Amino acid sequence: IQDVTNKIWNSFEILRPTLSYGDFHVVLFLISLKRIGFNINQSFNPESTIDYIQNFVIKTDSVYNTPYREIYQEYETIISRMPNDRLVEFLNQIDSIDDSYYIKNFLQIFDAILYQIIHSQGRLSGELSIPFELSRFMSKLVSLPKNAKIYNPFAGVASFGIFTSSDNYYVGQEINHNTGILGKLRLLATGNSLNKELLIGDSIKQWNPTNSKFDLIISAPPFGTKMPIPLYGKHGPIKNFEGYLLDRGVEDLNQNGKLVVLVPEGFLSSMGTNIDIRFNLVKEDLIESI
Repeated sequence: IQDVTNKIWNSFEILRPTLSYGDFHVVLFLISLKRIGFNINQSFNPESTIDYIQNFVIKTDSVYNTPYREIYQEYETIISRMPNDRLVEFLNQIDSIDDSYYIKNFLQIFDAILYQIIHSQGRLSGELSIPFELSRFMSKLVSLPKNAKIYNPFAGVASFGIFTSSDNYYVGQEINHNTGILGKLRLLATGNSLNKELLIGDSIKQWNPTNSKFDLIISAPPFGTKMPIPLYGKHGPIKNFEGYLLDRGVEDLNQNGKLVVLVPEGFLSSMGTNIDIRFNLVKEDLIESI
C-alpha cells in the first residue's frame, strides 16, 4: 500500500504547480477513475482528455447508477484549468499501477492520499476527518442487526460510513458542500456503496431528514463550537453540538438503538446545561459506557 500511495503522491507533483492550495483534493477524483475502469490510453484524442473523462463518467453512471457524474461536475472547472499534457502524464502514471491490486486495496489507497492531503494542509482541513483508528474504534463499539439503519449527522467525509456493512443502510449528513462531495467519493471507494448515502445539509436545521428511527446514531460533532442558532431542549438552552446530539439523538433511536458520540473530555465535568443532560442520562439509565 505504501509503495502505491508513494507513487501516486510523487506523481501528484506533475499537477501540483497547476493547482491552488485548496484544490489538491481533485487528485482523489482522478485516482478514483482507474477503480471504475478508466484508462487514458484508450483515448482517441489526447488533446481533449477532459471530454474523454466526462464521456466516460456519463457512461459509467448510466450503466451502474452511481453519482460519479455529480461528483465530476464539482471538479470539472479545476480539471479544465490543468494543462492537458500534465493531466495525461499524471493519468498515465496511475495507469501503470497493477489493476487487480489497485482495485482490491483502493479504499486504503484512497484514505492514505486523503490523509496526506489533510496533513499537508494542516488545520485548514482538520474538520474534514477524525483519525482512521478512532472512527474504526467507535464504529466497532456496537453490534448491529442485519438491515440496520444508521444516521451520521455532522458526517464530514463519511468517516463512519466506510465501516458499515453492505446490508446496512447508512445516511450521513454534512453541511459543507465540498466536504460532502469528498464524502460521497469516499463512500464510492468502499466498493459497496449501494445502501450508503451522504446528504448535503444542515444537521441542526434539517435534523433526521429521513424521519426514521435508527439502530445507530453515530457522530463526531465539531468541538469547541457554539450553536449557530438559539435552541432549547428538554433541559433548557442547548449551548454546544454534543449537547444537541445527546438531546435529539436519544429521541430518534428505535427500542434497541444505540447512540455513539465523541465528546470533549470537559463535557463530563462542565457546568451549566451539561449538568442537566448528564443527570438525565444517568437517571434514565441511558449510559452504557464512556
